[in-house]
Amino acid sequence: MGFAELFIDPVAMSQITRIEIPGVTGVLTGIYMLLSGAIANYLAGVIADQTSQASFDAAGAVNYSIDAYITVFSQITWGALACVGVVLVIWLYHSLKVRTRRLAVE
Repeated sequence: MGFAELFIDPVAMSQITRIEIPGVTGVLTGIYMLLSGAIANYLAGVIADQTSQASFDAAGAVNYSIDAYITVFSQITWGALACVGVVLVIWLYHSLKVRTRRLAVE
């Protein structure tokens, strides 16, 4: 289990059980586990496909694999930083909107 799943799964499970439709909680939990596992395995396959290499001589294989790993994981890093930036902008917009609404009421 990934490190992030240790923090995400309890929150997701509590939200699923909070719905509390009789007899459906188990089905919703199964659907959540199936979808999260499928998405994680798909992304792992994409990363493995992008970092795979054909057979080269020893020196060429090492250089090619290092370049492939640097390229793929730098793209992942920039994508993650972009997602964090979007979340921060949305959070700041929401907090400023709430703050200006409070000031207008006072």
